[in-house]
Amino acid sequence: MLRLFFSSFFIVIIGMGFGFFVQIALAKMLSVEQYGVYSFIFSLSLVLGIFSLFGFQNSAVRILPKYLNENKDTAKISSFIKFSRKFTLLLASISGFLVFGILSFTSIVDKYSEEALWVGALIVPITVFLRLNSGFLRGLHHSSLSVFFETTFREFLLLSFIILAVLLGFQLELGVQALILLTISLIVAGGISWATLCRFIRRDKSKADKKDYKNWLNISFPMMLVIFAQRLMRRSDLIILGLMMQPMMVGAYAIAAQFSEVGSISQKVVQSVFSSRASSLYTKGDHSGLKKLYIQNLAFSVFSTAIICLSIMFVMPYVLEFLGDGFEGAYDALLILLVGQFVMVCTGPSAALLAMTKYERTVMWITFAAAAGNIICNIPAIIWFGLEGAASVTAFFMVFRNILSYIFVVHYRILKAPLS
Repeated sequence: MLRLFFSSFFIVIIGMGFGFFVQIALAKMLSVEQYGVYSFIFSLSLVLGIFSLFGFQNSAVRILPKYLNENKDTAKISSFIKFSRKFTLLLASISGFLVFGILSFTSIVDKYSEEALWVGALIVPITVFLRLNSGFLRGLHHSSLSVFFETTFREFLLLSFIILAVLLGFQLELGVQALILLTISLIVAGGISWATLCRFIRRDKSKADKKDYKNWLNISFPMMLVIFAQRLMRRSDLIILGLMMQPMMVGAYAIAAQFSEVGSISQKVVQSVFSSRASSLYTKGDHSGLKKLYIQNLAFSVFSTAIICLSIMFVMPYVLEFLGDGFEGAYDALLILLVGQFVMVCTGPSAALLAMTKYERTVMWITFAAAAGNIICNIPAIIWFGLEGAASVTAFFMVFRNILSYIFVVHYRILKAPLS
């Protein structure tokens, strides 16, 4: 198990490395204002993508292991993949073009340009396709491949396209140009991840029962609400900044938010490794194995996150100085977000544990409460305290969600009472 943790961890580390150079390159080549355009559109696309996934990326981690354990039920595996793919891509296309289409008729278009808004609409279904493939791979116990395609390979492609554009003499000066390169990298990563997934599944023309479709939706919907609220909680600060303030402020805050995300590497590993294993152990009734998995993950996460956060705190002053005017004010917000990341990790993968057992609705309400609090409090915090206000509120509610989840793990005695 530790070997799986470390393999996924190093894949994410490499991906974060590529991502680091991508963000540095974009922030340096674009002005702080145009970097804000890129960050706002991409953040909104990600939130809409999470909603459009409808929880299937995460329910696959719970549903597919069950079918694998039941004599490899290829008919249901194939039906689940087909149904979830069609459902999510349709929902992504509708939500993406609807939301960005509405924004194109508001004053937002004056700050971000109509072209950037429509590219954002296109990014939504493409992102959903890639993330859904990663969820399928995790559910089929190919966690390392899942992490590779969703992070490392995607960032590598984007960095490669940026370098290629520079070598060909193209000047990246507008946020919409960076969004187009991002779209191309997502298309390539999504196509290759799908081709890889097809190697691990058998095509079966049999159809699942109607009760299976209903069951899949019943499992996925609460997970969608949880993940959507969680993503909204982590991105609402930047989105609210983008709606209320000028792109210049968004660009400065975005660089802090992007690099604070590096501190969440352990959480990404948890999502790719812990969730599928926890679901499998719970299905088998292996209580001791589940408890051991939780403790191993907690120790790994706290140690690695401490090292990563301290490294970022040391390096970022030099990075911000390199990026130039407009980015200097991001450091204080970055420190606040990093502290929030570390405290959150110290409470363990409590929310993931609840979601992968039978308490997904508990996680849903906890996450909703945290997301609602974050949105409500961010508005006055941004008005009164600017970037630091947005960072403080977001960090507080990230920690609040995990602490409350841990309280319910103890309350339900998930790690103490034998599973039944």
